[in-house]
Amino acid sequence: MPTHLDTQQRASIKRKSRYFIVLDDHLYKKNKDNPNRPIRVAKESEIEDILYHMHSDPLAGHFSVDEMLPKGKNSILLATNV
Repeated sequence: MPTHLDTQQRASIKRKSRYFIVLDDHLYKKNKDNPNRPIRVAKESEIEDILYHMHSDPLAGHFSVDEMLPKGKNSILLATNV
């Protein structure tokens, strides 16, 4: 825990940390819907590559935003949303 944080900031980090786990040096958010499949938190530097791969695959086509968002949301969490 960083030493420069005040008591309130430390308590906030501690509260939020119970929703996350580290597996094989990667950060994951615990998945309420499926506890056996945690959601990987992507680093900001990985976002562009992830979006490219989600849209470049010929089988990755989708009919609407309503169908695509849940797919991405359930498989990866962007660090900016944490």
